Amino acid sequence: MEKKIWWEHYHAGDREILLQAIGQDLQREQAIQDVQRFVTEANERERLGSTVVAPHLAIPHVCSININKAMIIFIKLAEPVTDWDEDHHSIERLILTILPQPIPPAAQKQCEHFFASLGRHSVLQMANEGNREEISKLMKEKK
Repeated sequence: MEKKIWWEHYHAGDREILLQAIGQDLQREQAIQDVQRFVTEANERERLGSTVVAPHLAIPHVCSININKAMIIFIKLAEPVTDWDEDHHSIERLILTILPQPIPPAAQKQCEHFFASLGRHSVLQMANEGNREEISKLMKEKK
C-alpha cells in the first residue's frame, strides 16, 4: 500500500472542488480510472455518515472497482473546507484512503494497523495538529 503526504497542496474552500482536484491528481498517478466517479463515491460515502473524527480532521475513504491501487494519503489543506459535512465542520486535514475492490489482503491488513494506531489519542492528536515531520513519521510507522 502506498502512503503519501500532500502538504498545503489544495486551495479549495469547497468539498466538491477539493474532491475534484484530488481526483485529478489521483488519476494523474493512475490510482483511479475516472475522476467524476471518485467524486461521486466519496460524496456518497460522506452522506452515509460524517468521516470527521477530530476537530478539523476527516478520514474519507472510497473502496471501488474505479480504484487501481491502494493508497493512504495525508492531506494538509492550504485553506480549510468550511462545510465538509451536514454539521458544517471545518476541515483542514484529511487522511484519504482509497482501496480497489476486491481489497487486496495485504492492503486490508495495512489499513487495519494504520487506523488502529490512529485510534490512540496521542496519534489522533498528532494527525490533527502535527507538523509535516511528525506526520511523515506517522505515515511511515509500521506495527
